[in-house]
Amino acid sequence: MKKLNTYLIFVLTVLMVSCSTKNYNEREIIGRWFSIGWLQNGLETDLTAWFEFNEDKTYRAVIARNQEEGTWWIDGYKLYTQAKGEERIVVKIERLDEGNLEIRMNRGGQDELLIFTRGQ
Repeated sequence: MKKLNTYLIFVLTVLMVSCSTKNYNEREIIGRWFSIGWLQNGLETDLTAWFEFNEDKTYRAVIARNQEEGTWWIDGYKLYTQAKGEERIVVKIERLDEGNLEIRMNRGGQDELLIFTRGQ
């Protein structure tokens, strides 16, 4: 019986860890990012964006021709941005590694996936 309980605890622990969402390190996002794709409901658009995330938690961006700057932070798999004088925005980080950033958001009921590559 004790072996069975130990086994069940092990299995439940593995399941919880494997189902958890990745926690991203804020240092991974620092730098410039240029969009290479912007999909709305799975269909490519002609919209573009770029972000520059700074170590002091400030950012600059041009998103679909609109310029903004403000502050940013990451909590787990969520990226928060708050442009000066605006409400904060939260998006889901789908992928973040050395050269790639993918964020998913829902804008006006539209599922959007923005795909970025790291710039110089």
